[in-house]
Amino acid sequence: MHNGDLFWLAIAGMLISLLLGLYAFWRPRGCQCCHLTWSTTTLVMAVRNQEEIIEGVMRAIANFYHQETPAFDLIVVDRGSTDRTLDILRRIHRHWEGFTLLTEEQVNPTEIPLGLARRYGRGRRLCYLELDRPRPVEMVVRAVEGVLGGEAEVDEELVKVFYLMRTNVLDRTEQDVVK
Repeated sequence: MHNGDLFWLAIAGMLISLLLGLYAFWRPRGCQCCHLTWSTTTLVMAVRNQEEIIEGVMRAIANFYHQETPAFDLIVVDRGSTDRTLDILRRIHRHWEGFTLLTEEQVNPTEIPLGLARRYGRGRRLCYLELDRPRPVEMVVRAVEGVLGGEAEVDEELVKVFYLMRTNVLDRTEQDVVK
């Protein structure tokens, strides 16, 4: 090999390394192929009989999800709705698979919210929102956007925030410690 060939080979290697590094850092949203990166937040939203507001809340979360914001996981748990809430959530899930939809039969009530975040989410920060009584859609959307956007002041009556320390990034059976 000539010195010129080695030079271009080194340049090609550096370019490939740079592109792989950029891909790992700015991987496409929704790509689950890289388990070394963590979303910043897991939002667990437990709902019951919220047919009046659930579609508006989910649209706002979907819009926020598709903006240039830090990645987050969304887990929606229907806790035995007797109205059309679950039907609305299923319809939304058919068109937007950016969240995990669970029903009351699929989860153990004691798993909410820490167990669900541990099992289905990847975030270091857990936000738990329980919608079990009527609330204005604007209030819920403002609280969700605030907590996902990293605002310091969050309506703690509406959203509870916990921090999870993951002990092993590569193993999905890691232990979580709540701070």
